[in-house]
Amino acid sequence: MANPISPVQGQQAPAAVPRTDNRTVTARAHETRERSAGVVPAGVMQRWPQRYSWIFLAGLVVVGVLVVFAYLPGLHGSFYYDDFRSITQNRMIRMTNFNRESFRLLHTGPGGDRPVSLFSFALHYYFGLTEPWHFRSVNIAIHVLVAAAAGLVTRRVLMVAGMDAGRALVTCLGVVSLWALHPIQLTAVTYVVQRMTSLGALFFWLSFYFYLVARAPPGPGTVRRRVAYVAGVLSLVLFLLGFLSKPHVAILPAMVVATELLLFRNHGRMSRREWTVLVAGLGVTVVLIVATQPEWVERTLRWATVDLWQPVLEARGGTPLHRLLSEPRVMFLYLSLFFFPLWSRFSLFWSIEPSRGLFTPPQTSLAIAALVGASYLVFRWRRSRPLVAWALACFLLGHVIEGTVIPLYLVFEHRMYLPSVFLLIGCAGLMWEFVDRRGWKGRRLAVPGTVIYLVILASLFANTYWRNAIWGDSRSFFLSEIEHNPGNYQLKVNYADYLLSGRPGSDSDEGVKYSRALITDLQRLNRTRDVKIRLKKLNSNLAVYYIRNERDMKRGLTYLLAAARYGYTPTILFNLGSFYFYAKAQGNQDYLETLQRAGYDEDRKMLGFLEISYRTGRENWFYTANLLNAYIYMLSEDPSNAVYAQRAEKVLEDNRPRFAGHEEKLRALKAYETSLRKTMGGGREDR
Repeated sequence: MANPISPVQGQQAPAAVPRTDNRTVTARAHETRERSAGVVPAGVMQRWPQRYSWIFLAGLVVVGVLVVFAYLPGLHGSFYYDDFRSITQNRMIRMTNFNRESFRLLHTGPGGDRPVSLFSFALHYYFGLTEPWHFRSVNIAIHVLVAAAAGLVTRRVLMVAGMDAGRALVTCLGVVSLWALHPIQLTAVTYVVQRMTSLGALFFWLSFYFYLVARAPPGPGTVRRRVAYVAGVLSLVLFLLGFLSKPHVAILPAMVVATELLLFRNHGRMSRREWTVLVAGLGVTVVLIVATQPEWVERTLRWATVDLWQPVLEARGGTPLHRLLSEPRVMFLYLSLFFFPLWSRFSLFWSIEPSRGLFTPPQTSLAIAALVGASYLVFRWRRSRPLVAWALACFLLGHVIEGTVIPLYLVFEHRMYLPSVFLLIGCAGLMWEFVDRRGWKGRRLAVPGTVIYLVILASLFANTYWRNAIWGDSRSFFLSEIEHNPGNYQLKVNYADYLLSGRPGSDSDEGVKYSRALITDLQRLNRTRDVKIRLKKLNSNLAVYYIRNERDMKRGLTYLLAAARYGYTPTILFNLGSFYFYAKAQGNQDYLETLQRAGYDEDRKMLGFLEISYRTGRENWFYTANLLNAYIYMLSEDPSNAVYAQRAEKVLEDNRPRFAGHEEKLRALKAYETSLRKTMGGGREDR
């Protein structure tokens, strides 16, 4: 359209001067700063060149190879701590077929609120891959996949943020490599049971990636809409799989909202229809979470409300309120470990005194003030530094589930597994801003930057490698943990248990001396519940050692009765019952009188001990064999007792399919059956 003609013939009117205000000037200045920083202006999503995709893939392969080499030393380490409860002693994951009953049982054992993770453990038993290195090999593979998935999310986030493609490629590979090789990630990989964390993280990042695809799908028109819907459905399904792997993934919807408010504000805000779809998807997610994990939801709500002042274990914070006050201090412990990752500073267990008030200890109020300041920076930088603000917001949100009122143990390093990716992205954003302010470009930036990166990467690799070497040797692992927590008697009890276990590297003679010295130390302390539990464990271990290994029955009985004074466990009940019927069969009056003085003098009571231990450990052949021996003895005293006969038949019936394929045990069961028949038919006989 031609310019208007002024009243003076042939003379053009001067062009209108656009009106400016402070906001226009600020926006132009911000755009100029973004261009100088290698950032595409707001509202323009950067494209990723094809050759960069190949470079990115090659970089991920290199990172994967480095991860494998860094984690190799820990591959053949033993199972530790919760590995036994959740895996080796968990009968519910001994899956032999894929029927409904097998999947139902996954919900009934330890970790039943994490059925996807338990199913991954069950697959090891299904395929017969039950050695520790089998589990750790899968964990390492999952860790590499998590790194790749986190890299995909980082790449797409940087594209949304408008970062220059070359700079985004460097940032993405840097974030992935530093994260994957950082020693703070070790417990999520080498500690077998924490596959729950890494598997949940894998589904988390894949869900996050498909959400980003759905939010900014490729292709024209109809294709874009179809891609968006498919990606949205995939994101929801993957999120649910992540939640059923470990519930801390439940924070993802909050991160999606943070992404919408901070990253997508300049890329065309969602229409009302799109917001409706997003809210509906989140609503469906909440309904499915409540439907699949009602107990977890109920417990979490109770801890956050009515039980806020109720006492829990000291290691879990004292009360949920005290735990809430303590976690800001724990957050800065994580940060110190992340930025100063010397291998000797890390530990599986941490002894930290819970906060009892805002100034008890004084660091509590300082840590809370720092977190409030970080939250303010998210708001302050939402326009000027949206990428950094988003990363900081997601880092803080990543600690909400496990770092607030839910009474978990105060400190576990694997809680940085998810949030540390956002921390690295935020640091990268600040680093590029600093570089641009200094005006560093070309070789002046590339050479020193590469050297610094390689030095940091080599340091992380070395610390992760050395820490894995410690985990790969049980003795080194226990001694390292005890050195880090000298006042933690539970670690010392576990070390004594290991020394007596007969596992590679153990020493039974040293174990006996160490256990006795530890019993003496514990007896000097106040008899709290924890002290009694540890005394019970130490005495029980010594009893088992003397009875089974040394055949020193008298000394074994002494330690067994000492353990029973502090309470019962299935092992103690089994040993008491077995010892009683052994003494009966041998006619050893000394042992029987010792047991009777301690109150163990009734046949039915001692048989009940064996029945209880059998019900808690059916897969243990000794529990089965000794219970059958006891039934034979009881029937020899009273052949007409139909109750004991029926119970014995039930034990035989249950164990035939359980030990199918074990010819020696099946022959033993047949011998027990024959002995039962003779006993019931002919009364007492010599055994």
